Amino acid sequence: MKTSAACLALVFAVLPLAAAAADPPAGTEPTLTVTGSASVTRAPDTATFGAEIVTNAPSATAAQSQNNARFAAVQAALAKQGIDKSNIEGQSYSMNYNPPPQPPGGGPRHLLTPVAPGSGERYGYIVSRNVRVTVTRVDRVGAAIDAAVAAGLTGVNGVDFGLSDKRSAFNDAMAGALADADAQAKALAATGRFRLGSLRQVQSGYSPGPIASRMFAAAPMAAGVPTNIEPSNVSVQATLTVTYAILPNP
Repeated sequence: MKTSAACLALVFAVLPLAAAAADPPAGTEPTLTVTGSASVTRAPDTATFGAEIVTNAPSATAAQSQNNARFAAVQAALAKQGIDKSNIEGQSYSMNYNPPPQPPGGGPRHLLTPVAPGSGERYGYIVSRNVRVTVTRVDRVGAAIDAAVAAGLTGVNGVDFGLSDKRSAFNDAMAGALADADAQAKALAATGRFRLGSLRQVQSGYSPGPIASRMFAAAPMAAGVPTNIEPSNVSVQATLTVTYAILPNP
């Protein structure tokens, strides 16, 4: 009986020591959190531009027919530039009526001219169609705009350069952000105040899609002067918040 009691006491004496030596539960150990960021730059392989077709006429039917005819002509002109109809995406379509001004001295209003001379204001039934055009050869975006304007396009709202494979560029940026966070954590540990433990958590921050914009407004083209738009490189950013366990110095 004395031997058994001694063994039992030894077991209870060892258990607290084993519990003290074990790692504390996850979430209770001291941690270090740093934010790493990185960006990568790629040459664009796609370009998009907003395009507008505006027509007006004394009747709604005539304004719609003119707009449809111009749109078909623009599609045909872009097809000759290697741009398929699937790359011409409709954005909006509207029709409004703007009564012509009262003639001097009164009398009935007549739609004598579709656009007021010198003002650019349109009268009658006005149909506006907006589309988004994607060009897969960025060196041809200027030629595509010129062809569309010559076919009846009345406005270009801007050119954006982008990447067809956004995920690959973003993955490279995330790898750089993790390397940046790791370098920061190791630099802090090098001060000698603690040792760096294992990685505990990684959270990805928001990153906008890769876009490089060039503002461009349609204007009457000078005869024989082509539109020249130089592609802009695309920058993709990534941000990671990384948490490491930290250990006391021995």
